[in-house]
Amino acid sequence: MTNTKSYKNGLIEGVVFCFYKDNKVLLEDRGKGFNVETFFTNGTIEIKDKRNNSDYITNALYREVSEEFSDKINILEKAFLGGLLFQKSMFYFMFLL
Repeated sequence: MTNTKSYKNGLIEGVVFCFYKDNKVLLEDRGKGFNVETFFTNGTIEIKDKRNNSDYITNALYREVSEEFSDKINILEKAFLGGLLFQKSMFYFMFLL
């Protein structure tokens, strides 16, 4: 299988996004219950996000939102919050939507 993940400085790159509205955030429950395992929605940046020398981080954000929510979400506003090193193997770019 071909590797599709994007790496930078030896770290897998990813995006984390948090939907915020009316002082509430949307969290993801992956089936174990919110008191056991809760996530901000996230995904890996893929090599295809780097096409055409464009902003690959934003490309990955839009692709991941589209994949995770079956093309039912339109991003109207976004704010870049910063980066997060996770378990010494991944670097996430964080956004508030």
